[in-house]
Amino acid sequence: MDRISLIDDTFLRLETRRQPFHIGMLMLFDPGEKAPQDFVMKLSEKLRKSTEMQEPFNRHLVQKNGLHYWEEDTDFDLEHHFAHIALPKPGRIRELLATVSRIHGGHLDRAYPLWRIYLIEGIEDGRFAVYMKIHHSLVDGIAGIKMLISSMSSNKRESTKLPPFWENGISN
Repeated sequence: MDRISLIDDTFLRLETRRQPFHIGMLMLFDPGEKAPQDFVMKLSEKLRKSTEMQEPFNRHLVQKNGLHYWEEDTDFDLEHHFAHIALPKPGRIRELLATVSRIHGGHLDRAYPLWRIYLIEGIEDGRFAVYMKIHHSLVDGIAGIKMLISSMSSNKRESTKLPPFWENGISN
């Protein structure tokens, strides 16, 4: 069990019903003209098979004697953290932003590691999106960007071999 840093503990203590302290990242992707019709479904299946978690994505919050600690989650369930959803028709950016706004407004459950990711299909022109929310006490903005960079590539072949960010963890 690791004690949470003072700044991260502050993010947890200042959080209120109306003021969540999670951050969100929305990414819009175009799979390309030659992508198969079931591209997003296959991506979802690949991600669901990936259940090896690295720090900090395998840690949940514990409170003892008024202090917060991170503890490894030995009962990790990817189904709680990963969702594959589809937008209502017509799937414009308006519907995407409304969906993400609704998702972002809900708090992360402190009984689980404090992150969720959504694979969103049904966007006009065949595009799809990835929305991730993660508590600021778990990952800061710089670490989040490094994490995403380590899990993506502009090279199609290379990108299919990269593990999801939760397998990479955060490198310092």
